[in-house]
Amino acid sequence: MNFNDKLIQLRKLKGLSQEELGYELNVTRQTISKWELGQSTPEMENLIKLSKIFNISVDMLTNDKNLPSLPKLEDKSSGSFENVIEKDEKVLWEGKPKKSSYLMQRILPLGIVFIVFLVFIGIFMTIQSFISGVFNVFNTAGNMQSQMIDQMGDIQNQMTGQAGDMLNGMSNIVSDITADPMGRATTLSELEEGYNNDLQQLDKEYQEALNQAEEKHQEALDQVEQEHQTNLDEIETEYQSTLAQWGQTAATAGKNGSLKVETARYNSDKNRVSGQYDFDKNTALSSYNIKKTQLDR
Repeated sequence: MNFNDKLIQLRKLKGLSQEELGYELNVTRQTISKWELGQSTPEMENLIKLSKIFNISVDMLTNDKNLPSLPKLEDKSSGSFENVIEKDEKVLWEGKPKKSSYLMQRILPLGIVFIVFLVFIGIFMTIQSFISGVFNVFNTAGNMQSQMIDQMGDIQNQMTGQAGDMLNGMSNIVSDITADPMGRATTLSELEEGYNNDLQQLDKEYQEALNQAEEKHQEALDQVEQEHQTNLDEIETEYQSTLAQWGQTAATAGKNGSLKVETARYNSDKNRVSGQYDFDKNTALSSYNIKKTQLDR
């Protein structure tokens, strides 16, 4: 029995295709086909590998003796080894899955792990940026509220002092009227005129303080609105950048598993920013109502 006949019989009994045997020896399928057709013979290194794969000696593999413990291979459909080889090739080309190369089997998993790592890093940095923005908004609103409370306290103290001065002045006038009855009519007229002037002055100062409080309130709302829009723009920009890196658009993002996660994160971030915006608006409005109530008193 020739070497090529033995190779075919041993490969068939081992349940290997030409492609699979070539993968084990690190040679191409065409090389295995040439060996089985007798067009070429393997080198000693490959003969040693074949002896290990089929668990026989190199001498038994290369001599002309039959393999005593193995049944003789017969191809009932074609009657020749050439047809057997052609049949293997036909099965291979009609869709039998080929094994991936060594390089793809090792590099592809590493690439997938690296891409997943980059996605998680992007999500972590986005969350960190969002939290920093929320803290900045809280700090800004707190500082503005403290400044408005201090200003309203100063205005209230000033108005209290002026009211006290008015009462002292009225007491002095009453004392003068009591001491000088002849000049009572003139003094009462002057007292009423001074009282009206003081009321007008107090009303003017109250209106100015109220206008200042409203301006501060509007500035706080404008700042909250601007920061809210900035946060939304940052989230939108980052999301569009992620889509561009993946070569996708918002319309096709749902077809990609990783982009589904990115889209869900984008919608979640938008909802959180909108909720923070409503909270900041309500905080600014409550602060303004407190100041207004203090002025009305």
